[in-house]
Amino acid sequence: MFETKRIVNFIYKEIKEREEIVTHIQSIALWHKPIVSAISLLILEIIFAIFYFIKARQITVILSIIATFALLNIARNNFPAFFNKIFSFQIPQQEENASNRIRSPSELSAYFTTLLSFFFDVVGFIFLDPEATSIIRLSISGFLLLVSTVFCYLLGDFWIIYIVFHILFVIPGILLHPKVYTILFSNEEEPDGNSAQVPPNQIFPPSGGIKTPQTIDMSEHVDTIDTTLSEAPEKTEDEGKIENQ
Repeated sequence: MFETKRIVNFIYKEIKEREEIVTHIQSIALWHKPIVSAISLLILEIIFAIFYFIKARQITVILSIIATFALLNIARNNFPAFFNKIFSFQIPQQEENASNRIRSPSELSAYFTTLLSFFFDVVGFIFLDPEATSIIRLSISGFLLLVSTVFCYLLGDFWIIYIVFHILFVIPGILLHPKVYTILFSNEEEPDGNSAQVPPNQIFPPSGGIKTPQTIDMSEHVDTIDTTLSEAPEKTEDEGKIENQ
């Protein structure tokens, strides 16, 4: 049985223990430093190219990636000064709501847990359910088996790892770049006189033209409201004499 809570706690613990390095890796993946990110991506592509030209099989690539991370972890523990120097670049300050902001350990653990949950749910739905005897499920499983067989036969199993790795770790950083994110996901209309936000003092302009009324949040203007009108003005001495007469 797939226990989401246990995996969430495990991923969160591992990320929390290496939060500083994970933060710098995020900064590289999110293109906070374009030159550093470009060099890192080039090194990554060279490594994949080596795997491709030596005709590495799927299991070889997976084991090589695991071994690389294990060796880097051992080297970091034995030569902390060297790795701290590599990851000592200053991370630019980002806004709290920026699309490419640094994610917290809890956000990252939720991200990876969601991916794992989706994968195991799909596998369980298609293959592991003992009552999965419907025509639809059998058709889906047969189609996926056929596609994976043809894909691996024509292109090799190397490309599966290459594509999945880039979808999970490379493409998100590109899509979350502010300029790309704004183009792809922003639904805000350009100000054209109707969609533009009108300041409170310009809803009814002095020229007499009337603009469409808009809902205004006055909570942010409370401190600026003039309350002196609620108090009665003091009467002058001359005004008092006129009233007595």
